[in-house]
Amino acid sequence: MVYLFSDYALANQWLAAELDAHLRAHARRLLQLQPIAPDAPPADLLGPLLAPASGLPVMPCWLKLSDPAPLWDAYRDRLLARLNENRAVLEREQAFVFLLLPARYAARTAEVAPDLWSVRSAVHVVPAWDAGDELPAHASVPAAASPRGLGAAPSEGLLTRWERQWQGWRSAPSRRLSPALGGQLAEQLLEVRLPAQALPIAEQVLEICRREAALDGGTPQSLRALSLALVTLGRAARDLQRLDAARKAFQESLDISRRLVKESNESLQSLHDLSVSLSGMGRVLRTLKQLDEAAVVFRECLEIDRRIAAMDASPHNLQNLGIGLNDFGDIAYDLQQLEVARTAYLESLELRRRLLVLMDSSWSSMASLSTSLVKVGNIAAELGQLEAARGAYSESTDIWRTLVRQADESLPGLRGLSGSLSKVGDIHGKLGQWDAAGAAYGESLQLDRRIAAHEAEAPQSLRDLSVSLNKVGDAARRQGKLDAAREAYQESLDIRRRLAATLGEQPMPMRDLGIALGKIGDLACEHQQWDAAQAAYDESLAIRRRMVDELGPLPESLRDLAVMLGRLANVARQQGRVDAASAACLESLEIRRSLAARVGDTPATLRDLSVALKQLAEIEREKGNTQASEQALLEHTRIEQRLGLLRG
Repeated sequence: MVYLFSDYALANQWLAAELDAHLRAHARRLLQLQPIAPDAPPADLLGPLLAPASGLPVMPCWLKLSDPAPLWDAYRDRLLARLNENRAVLEREQAFVFLLLPARYAARTAEVAPDLWSVRSAVHVVPAWDAGDELPAHASVPAAASPRGLGAAPSEGLLTRWERQWQGWRSAPSRRLSPALGGQLAEQLLEVRLPAQALPIAEQVLEICRREAALDGGTPQSLRALSLALVTLGRAARDLQRLDAARKAFQESLDISRRLVKESNESLQSLHDLSVSLSGMGRVLRTLKQLDEAAVVFRECLEIDRRIAAMDASPHNLQNLGIGLNDFGDIAYDLQQLEVARTAYLESLELRRRLLVLMDSSWSSMASLSTSLVKVGNIAAELGQLEAARGAYSESTDIWRTLVRQADESLPGLRGLSGSLSKVGDIHGKLGQWDAAGAAYGESLQLDRRIAAHEAEAPQSLRDLSVSLNKVGDAARRQGKLDAAREAYQESLDIRRRLAATLGEQPMPMRDLGIALGKIGDLACEHQQWDAAQAAYDESLAIRRRMVDELGPLPESLRDLAVMLGRLANVARQQGRVDAASAACLESLEIRRSLAARVGDTPATLRDLSVALKQLAEIEREKGNTQASEQALLEHTRIEQRLGLLRG
């Protein structure tokens, strides 16, 4: 038991970050516990300490009771008394606790918990910091890509402190400077989705790490710090859609990690770092739509995650295995390898249900479980198993509502809840329950507006907002509320034009723009404004053709193109241009046949074929080609029968 008496949030934040960084470098982490209200039962906070999961060691714990307000004193008394009563439990579990308290409470500590005080390991009074103070020379760079948790933006004091250290080092580069604080700041900024602010700090940290590696002659420690700095830089560049820079950073990190795995004889730490580098590279490749390359990378990453979990089945390593399974499932889903994706997602879900018990329903274990539920629901929806999908999405939503209450409406909780609500709305829409879908989408939209406002309109937050606007527009259109639909679609289109201009012609923002234009065209069709619909569809079609040309024949890009050709065929019919309608429809049908041959008879590919054949039958009938119309209609009927069998 280490008692820390401090009234200085700046010092407290840095010290906790350093302890956590040191532990993560050894495949552990600092369990940070903080009460949510002064009237909460102490047992709610102390569960991970006093009732740990069977067979698992208690992680070092940072118990934050430092709120200076006197109204917290009664809570501090109750909690310390509870710890005092359970001293034997703490000793049996070999719990190591850092107890953070206000300085004025020092005189009361021994009185409230005399047994605990008698076996204390150390007592420290933390002094105030001057913003120009140096970090300790032994400070290390924190490990990257740990399982997600609650995050908070770094304080202005810490940012100022780092800036002064950086400027001091730049003026005297021969002086040694630990990059630990800069690395921690960059990670925190990425956690709260502020990559534009994280990037320059990550670049500074990388420059320091390169210098240290050169001065040390490339020792394993300095090379590891360099590799992790490259990972942080790669994440920032990726989040800003600077994908070539991100790929370059992750590749260099990957090269260093492979070298360190060999030199360390495949130590646990080196394997973990290699997994981090592979995961970062895979996600960049996936964003670049280089799906076959990404699949190879994610497969290797998953194999390493399995080896790590076999060597040390700690909750931390099992969490990372769950992430690896989901990443592998995601890339299989993108490639329309639905059974492969389903198998990976179900294994991740089973693993995370186990972790929920092992980690005593911690915030991170519940959030991870919810993520896996959404992915399993996605596969069920894709396979036409709508009730199974609804069950998974509803369970995910219930978990996120609990987490939002527990974490006082933290941004990660609000984001998770918004995503699950959106999925619930999707299922209601597929079932034709548009009032229920509109309600779910509306709640999701309100959350996304709050998040975007809080995050100063970060690109990812704006994209999430635009997705919600499109879905709200979809529900309004189905309910006959066309003015409300137009307003939502137009706001979404405006956001996506801004993002495309800001981020450049990267795959994701350009695809998003094509989708938003399609929504505008759909609404114009509702009003029978055929020229306006054609203008929106033509612009969207040009984007989608360019995506296929640049990315190759990916299933997602081809389907997008086929869908837009079908919509243009419908507009051409309404304008009396049946030859143009026939040409567009036939091209759409050809693409859909090629997709069905490539990925097999999934419900999605069969539905797409059925829609295109029905449209072709109607166009050929209008052209007077009765035989061609009847052939298309017969094939449409047979596919509908196959779909019925697949749905059971």
